[in-house]
Amino acid sequence: LAGEAGRSRPWAGGGRQPPAAQCPRGLVEAFSRAFLPNEGPVLVIKTINGDRCIDELERLRTATAGRGDIRIIDGYLPQHQIHALMNTCDAYVSLHRGEGFGLTLAEAMSLGKPVIATAYSGNLDFMNEGNSYLVPFELTKIPPGCDPYPAGARWAAPDPNKAAALMRHVYENPDDARKLGQRAREDILRLHSPEARTAFIKSRLAAIRKARAAVPPRRDLRTLASPLRSHETPRTSVLAGAAADVA
Repeated sequence: LAGEAGRSRPWAGGGRQPPAAQCPRGLVEAFSRAFLPNEGPVLVIKTINGDRCIDELERLRTATAGRGDIRIIDGYLPQHQIHALMNTCDAYVSLHRGEGFGLTLAEAMSLGKPVIATAYSGNLDFMNEGNSYLVPFELTKIPPGCDPYPAGARWAAPDPNKAAALMRHVYENPDDARKLGQRAREDILRLHSPEARTAFIKSRLAAIRKARAAVPPRRDLRTLASPLRSHETPRTSVLAGAAADVA
């Protein structure tokens, strides 16, 4: 790939949600604002299911026309190849309109990559100003034709100028970007590694068992149908109290 030594590796952008939610053309727009054609950085956009969204894929290809430094890879790859592709990148970018968890963002962070992403949705469970480059946004109405998202609902519109500035910052300040990526890796491994998540799951299961133990055994239907005596507590009240203890 063309570019300075140490800066010639590709950038990556992509996701597993429908194209409308991932805003790939917005990613192309931001990259084009940040860099002149063939200035050095290369943007790699990884997509899947292009055969099911041919019109959208062709619009994306049209948006990248004349930019030899923007590559589109469509199709499924083995997991080890996905991780290898991500590991060759200097940064990972997701200008999404909405996210679930943001698995690829967390994977990139676990590899020590600086991540640029919309400051919105599920990725904020593990991304913050201290370990990521967050892009501001405005909430806008979803237009018709963006299935499966309902028209009239709201999603994020990431700021392309800020995204471009952050891409430029990573390119011009590689040492700062690497330090941020290292903090990201440390946070992911400390808070979201299998070991950390196992401890959380164990604590939740213990709380659920405790709540269930506080619920009296189920009575037969004839007993349930009889009026409560003055000293009895409705079972729903016991359940509500146990749920409150868990919360």
